Amino acid sequence: MKEVAEGIIFALVIGLFLGALVFAITMLILSFVGILSAMGALQLILVFLASWLICSVLVFGAMLLGLFGFGR
Repeated sequence: MKEVAEGIIFALVIGLFLGALVFAITMLILSFVGILSAMGALQLILVFLASWLICSVLVFGAMLLGLFGFGR
């Protein structure tokens, strides 16, 4: 159980960095398109939280696949 908790925390931390990278790339693309100026602060926060959550789930899923031996 302790390993699962450590894995979740690790996935959240790594997902935070990956999510910030995805968020920055998304904001860069949106600024070129021109949508960024129409978005409010709450929408920007929601986009950041969504990218953090998606990246954390992907990292945790990859860790579970490696844990069960699918990565080899």
